[in-house]
Amino acid sequence: MRLAGRYELMEHLAEGGMAEVWLATMHGDAGFTRRVAIKQLFARQNDPSFERMFLDEARLTSRLHHQGIVSILDFGVEAGRPFQVLELVDGFDASRLARWGQEQGKPLPVGLALSICAQVGHALHFAHGAADDAGAALNIVHRDVSPQNVLVSRAGDVKLSDFGIAFAEGRLEKTVGGIARGKPAYMAPEQAVRGAMDARTDVFGLGCVLHALVTGESALRDENAL
Repeated sequence: MRLAGRYELMEHLAEGGMAEVWLATMHGDAGFTRRVAIKQLFARQNDPSFERMFLDEARLTSRLHHQGIVSILDFGVEAGRPFQVLELVDGFDASRLARWGQEQGKPLPVGLALSICAQVGHALHFAHGAADDAGAALNIVHRDVSPQNVLVSRAGDVKLSDFGIAFAEGRLEKTVGGIARGKPAYMAPEQAVRGAMDARTDVFGLGCVLHALVTGESALRDENAL
């Protein structure tokens, strides 16, 4: 199966609440090829808010050019289903790395966990300071800093992914109805009660990530979200 005539879907990699991810090959002129990741909205999604969130994520990520953030390469719609073309990170998410270590009785070394989180910290610092073309602050808050969204390549690169629920100026879709989006075990208190958020909200989440990589679980593992 091909999307837009040039992205050949090869292998199903993962799926989340509103989209699935595929390993794909991008085909160009003169035999050019490149392996990419395709993130496509589920066909069963018929809620316009999901499409707006998906487009928000694509627009926001397109402004974040940093070695520690997964890059978006293209965006399109096939048979009514929007899709994003992302750089392929050949590796695993930090949650799987930590879990494998725990299962083998070999927790992730503290130095390695610190290195991973330091690189995520650099990516977050860049995102928090991002501005639009006119120089106005975007006021980005990722809101979902968790081990599942930290990708570690086989070559040792660390990339922050999934800005799908990130807050930023100019979003089409706003969080309404008392919904606190994010993972409770990595959620700062002000996010859980839908209070005012800023960069410190993500720093709190990153602290929980470090705790989880070292011990196997977040410090908030037993806490009620509220």
